[in-house]
Amino acid sequence: MGIVSVFDLKVDFYKSHNSYVFDKNTGSEFFDLFCMYSSLPLGYSHEIFDAEFKREVEGVAHLKMANNVFQTDELQEFIIKFSQYSLYEDLHFCSTGALAVESAIKCAMEYKKIDDPVVLGLKKSFHGVNSWGFITDRFAATAERMKFFPKNNWRNLDIDD
Repeated sequence: MGIVSVFDLKVDFYKSHNSYVFDKNTGSEFFDLFCMYSSLPLGYSHEIFDAEFKREVEGVAHLKMANNVFQTDELQEFIIKFSQYSLYEDLHFCSTGALAVESAIKCAMEYKKIDDPVVLGLKKSFHGVNSWGFITDRFAATAERMKFFPKNNWRNLDIDD
């Protein structure tokens, strides 16, 4: 039994560099336009990830801490630094873009007190790899293969609409 993935690539993180991902299946490297724009903005094997960086994040990086439930010095320090660039006082952090889409939809539903909202999504666009990200676009490559893909009355528009 194997993992079903969107792309038939097996990434070698040690041979991947900058914006290029090395595929173990073919022995080729590819310019990574899929992940680099969101989850790997610094690229693979960036020089910032040196011994000092490793020591600094090692204490918290191996945990999946619920920072929204507990306070930590690391989170407080990050918020102080991040707030210099934010236009807003209230912040909500998500670990992925897909979870950010889901969180934004849920926040809007709660704010407006709407039980059955209509959410607009763009056809053939990518809103993330999770349930709520998928249901904003019924035409996502992986979603088409899902037997129990969520049904909704949400509208998927063409970019020209």
